[in-house]
Amino acid sequence: MSQTSHVNIVSLIGFCYEGSKRMIVYEFLENGSLDQFISTNAASSIAEWRRTLYEILLGVARGLEYLHYGCKTRIVHFDIKPQNVLLDCNLCPKGTLRQR
Repeated sequence: MSQTSHVNIVSLIGFCYEGSKRMIVYEFLENGSLDQFISTNAASSIAEWRRTLYEILLGVARGLEYLHYGCKTRIVHFDIKPQNVLLDCNLCPKGTLRQR
């Protein structure tokens, strides 16, 4: 996971795996998760809202394409949902990776 590098994949800073204690540390992304963004910005103008969502979804698709075909080791993400997509200061989406 730490070797994946793509504009639409969040950077892994570190992790802890000690007994029952597990923690993954990702880079900080100012705009939080996509689900939070949708719930707080749903009242925006329709045209601007559609364009913003289109750009976000295009970024998510690019990230998935990278995971499936661009990585040295193919990664299949089974938990795609708005809570697992984070947005940076420019609303660039970055998907989080978690191993099960």
